[in-house]
Amino acid sequence: MARKLGIQFAIITGLLTPIVEYRAKQLGIEEMRQGFMDKLDRMKEIIDKFQLDPCEVAYMGDDLFDLPVMRYVGLGAAPGDAYPFVRENADWVSQYDGGHGAVRDLIELVVKSRGEWDWVIKTYAGL
Repeated sequence: MARKLGIQFAIITGLLTPIVEYRAKQLGIEEMRQGFMDKLDRMKEIIDKFQLDPCEVAYMGDDLFDLPVMRYVGLGAAPGDAYPFVRENADWVSQYDGGHGAVRDLIELVVKSRGEWDWVIKTYAGL
């Protein structure tokens, strides 16, 4: 749904695991940076690659390593189960935990803020 609206996705993780790569492939996410604790530099690479302004980017993170990126982009978001200090410093916190709908919740927020929610409902729910 979000891709059809032109929303691009990337994964930046400190982990280095085939599970993340597998999940990214399942979701069709081609932009992935694994095994990096300095996530801000990786985000800057992605922003430059797609010629974006940081204010055009939303980022969801759950731990202290995510805060520099959350502060750099236009919308720093956190899942409901993020580390408390991260939740306190997020621009927006999902009502859902990571792995349980938090990213989908953020996508819905972005789609609604762009005024495209009606298109989604008509297209996918037939209403």
